Amino acid sequence: MFTVRTDQLLIRELQAQDQSIFCELFTDSGTMRFIGPALRPEQAIEQFGRALRSGEVQPRKGFFWTVVESRISRPIGICSLRIEHTRAEAGLMLRSDRRLKGYGLETVQGLFQASFQVFPIDEIWVQYDARNLAAERLFAKAGLGACSDECAGTHTQMRVRSAFREHWETQISGYLLQVTQPQNQITLA
Repeated sequence: MFTVRTDQLLIRELQAQDQSIFCELFTDSGTMRFIGPALRPEQAIEQFGRALRSGEVQPRKGFFWTVVESRISRPIGICSLRIEHTRAEAGLMLRSDRRLKGYGLETVQGLFQASFQVFPIDEIWVQYDARNLAAERLFAKAGLGACSDECAGTHTQMRVRSAFREHWETQISGYLLQVTQPQNQITLA
């Protein structure tokens, strides 16, 4: 697992102390409106326990991070990565008062850059509801390319965008972040 520092954010491994932000996001109907039904509090707590335990399963395929606004040291969201072979699906949820402020873009760029650096993956993709215009703008601005409708399978109301390692590394050059791994530290420029 790794920790990422960007200009405004710390993206760190999900910890037990993050239950409140996790449950806040998953029980909020506004946050969940394009994802699925909001969870009941007891369901969110159970889901949080699964997310924490995902790090114990080997080989590890699921990763969860807490997005922390550095200036105020406050969790503002959750992001994730689910790895299958050389591809990974990413997810992101931010508190409603932190959306449309650049934090989503910074999270996506930092998470993707670090993931391509750390994991043996060639592609990271996201899937989102076609009605979620904010997600569409975010992922397009972050540099993810649109996939054809076949990528979404039978879910025609879904959109898929992805980034490939070889294109991402040249596209995001000049974006400075610090990636800290348990054994070493990498600075990317």
